[in-house]
Amino acid sequence: MEGDSVIICEALCFLSNKYDNFKLSELKPVLVSFYTDEELVAAKEILVKAVQQCLRDVGEEADMPRLPRRQGDNKCKQTTDDILKLFTIADEKKFRDVLPTFVARDLSRIPFLSTDGITTAAMARRIEAIEQRLMMMEDRSTVPPIQMESFHDVANSEDPGAPLDADTSQTHYISQATHSAADNHDDNLPWNDVVRRHCPPQVRQSQLGQQRQVRQKGPVHTQHRTQETQRMVKGKVFGTRRDGTLKPGVDIVRKAVVHVDNLSPECTEALLQDYLISNDIQVLTCYTAKSWLRQGEKERVTAFRVCVPLSQKQKIFDPNIWSEGVIIRHWRFKQTGHGEQA
Repeated sequence: MEGDSVIICEALCFLSNKYDNFKLSELKPVLVSFYTDEELVAAKEILVKAVQQCLRDVGEEADMPRLPRRQGDNKCKQTTDDILKLFTIADEKKFRDVLPTFVARDLSRIPFLSTDGITTAAMARRIEAIEQRLMMMEDRSTVPPIQMESFHDVANSEDPGAPLDADTSQTHYISQATHSAADNHDDNLPWNDVVRRHCPPQVRQSQLGQQRQVRQKGPVHTQHRTQETQRMVKGKVFGTRRDGTLKPGVDIVRKAVVHVDNLSPECTEALLQDYLISNDIQVLTCYTAKSWLRQGEKERVTAFRVCVPLSQKQKIFDPNIWSEGVIIRHWRFKQTGHGEQA
């Protein structure tokens, strides 16, 4: 390729004249913000052909990086990165002199750039980023007005047996907000923040929907969570249907772990296990454990950690099967660093 060939491309004309005077980190935002996607894509195609020809002439075509056609939201930035990468290769391989001469047909498409301009542009970008963050914070801090029905539900979620009185609940919360603002002498605090500070814990939307359905069906009575609802809140549900089409792969046995304390030193794991089986209690595991008695007494007794099916929990806690003085308690699990039981 002849070094004196001329190609019209404003973006490459600007880059070739400013490449030696500014850092790539300073040139990239100017290219991204000033030129359109079409101009950058066209400049990349021209530069790819020029650099490929230079590498082919010296037999180093294998050093040409793979530059796919960019797509998506970051198309402009990625295309600019490819252009700067090609210019860096040409500069390292000493191809700058044999590259075509890039000229501009329209000087208005050449951004003016100086040392002071870089500082001003960087400051403008920072100010714009700060303004965007402030707008996002204002959007997040804006809370829609609390509707009458929300007061209705929150008041009854705190006391399910209380009568539904929207006016009373609304007046109660507003009066709390007024007294709180007067006590704190903070006139700048938004009304909704003051109210939220004294509101009871936020009620889930699913619970609010259930309460609305109950009010529509008939008179309000004291509602109690069923055992199934409590399991759903904990995030785990066990199926109970026995004639279902889908069969479980592994039978899951729900277990109860107890601590049997204050047994005589002659008692062993096998003896305790045989005793429980004779009382029609299935034993899953039985291990020797530390006694929970006082320091001077625990050396004279033995204790065990016993695991039984949950369905037989009531049997093992039956005091009639144990001798006087034997202690049966729930096993205390250690809390791990993540709040889990071990």
